[in-house]
Amino acid sequence: MPHRTTPRQGYLAEADAYFAARFFSGEGWSGFTEPAKAARLWQAAVYIDRLQFVGKPTYDNQKRAWPRRPLYEIGYQSVLRVLGKAISRDEIPEAIKYAQAELADVILNEDGNVIQPAASTVRSETLGKWSIAYQQYVTPLLACPPALDYLYPFLVESSRIERE
Repeated sequence: MPHRTTPRQGYLAEADAYFAARFFSGEGWSGFTEPAKAARLWQAAVYIDRLQFVGKPTYDNQKRAWPRRPLYEIGYQSVLRVLGKAISRDEIPEAIKYAQAELADVILNEDGNVIQPAASTVRSETLGKWSIAYQQYVTPLLACPPALDYLYPFLVESSRIERE
């Protein structure tokens, strides 16, 4: 059984093919150099790894969120199922790869930093003489609806992001 510690990090050819196959491809994507694309894909993978997905990592010392296996296994017949589709222990679903490509193209700027959506707001609360102001966090996935649509079925229900 091969052990992969960084399964999504280098999907450069797959991301190029994904954008080439789209009706309207990401104009920005084709303008980046290969090192810039690889850096964006890596940064998108790091962001995706922070999400809570169904199942658990296939390998105990795995550094990335995918591939995954069921939380409870009975014999070798157990497989992770999402939307009724069986996902093998070493498989990274196409939807996860597509979400990574979308995030790499849409929400990462030239420096490879995540761009926060403009919808972030500052809130203030007061209780007696105490007052606190803070900026409400809005996930960058809201700035990238295609990535959110691809990832949504794989997220643990309690961590799903509300779509508007």
